[in-house]
Amino acid sequence: MFKKMATKDNEEFITESELGTKQYWDQFYDEELTNFIDFGDSGETWFGTRNTRKIIDWVSENHAKNDAICDIGCGNGFVLAQLAQRNFSNLYGLDYSEKAIEFCQKQHNRSNIHFKVVNILDDSFQTDQKFDAIIDKGTYDAICLMPNTDIHENRKKYLKFLCDNLKNEGHFIIITCNFTKEEIFAFLSISNNVYNINNFHFTHEFDTPTLSFGGHIGKQITGLIFRKKIQ
Repeated sequence: MFKKMATKDNEEFITESELGTKQYWDQFYDEELTNFIDFGDSGETWFGTRNTRKIIDWVSENHAKNDAICDIGCGNGFVLAQLAQRNFSNLYGLDYSEKAIEFCQKQHNRSNIHFKVVNILDDSFQTDQKFDAIIDKGTYDAICLMPNTDIHENRKKYLKFLCDNLKNEGHFIIITCNFTKEEIFAFLSISNNVYNINNFHFTHEFDTPTLSFGGHIGKQITGLIFRKKIQ
């Protein structure tokens, strides 16, 4: 089934998938947890180690060690664990899968990483601290694949989370395999009656693999960084 979405210049088609369901990720991380307990397997690195290292290196070069860094949809906690090894001391991992957070807590028992079960779409996350950087490595993709939901509303809720929890001049770092640079730009220009979201400016694009097909060249993975403007 496809979700047909009107955009300014054309129509966007997104396939619903089990990858957008909590049931899938609970089962996935339950198996990852079992493999870790039985064999010491630290789990899969989504988008590959090379692309993930680019995020880690960029954060390391552009943020102070005590900056508040949040990974939304943190999965197995790999990004945060690597930042902790580089002496970052104020790290947060959020995921709506209880099994993912249990896996993270078993594998990365560190005082400088705070893991919490949070669904960023239901406004359940409450904190007095805003983040200097919010990292998304595939979570926006999964949200857009959710079956039987209003994708427009989900996108607005996602943007609300960013605006509520990212500091002015903080960085939004996103890696996606489903959307182009232009589509992410369009997404960040959405506004509604409460939030004027057109407050991010583009600062960096990661060098990621390209794919050539039918005379066209595109990226297999899009990695972008935006800075939130002072409001």
